[in-house]
Amino acid sequence: MSNNVTNNKKQKMTVGFKVSQSEYNVLQQYPQLFHNQMVQDPETKQPRRLSERPKIGL
Repeated sequence: MSNNVTNNKKQKMTVGFKVSQSEYNVLQQYPQLFHNQMVQDPETKQPRRLSERPKIGL
């Protein structure tokens, strides 16, 4: 097991990966793409963001 990986919750370490500049640029776009991803709410049939919690009626 690598020294950078730990199961101890009190100790946090960063694991780094070597990527090219183009790969880095793509990875930087993921949060924005995920935030803007739209899905149809099954209850209201209205579009909503994938990251939003659906409003559930009881």
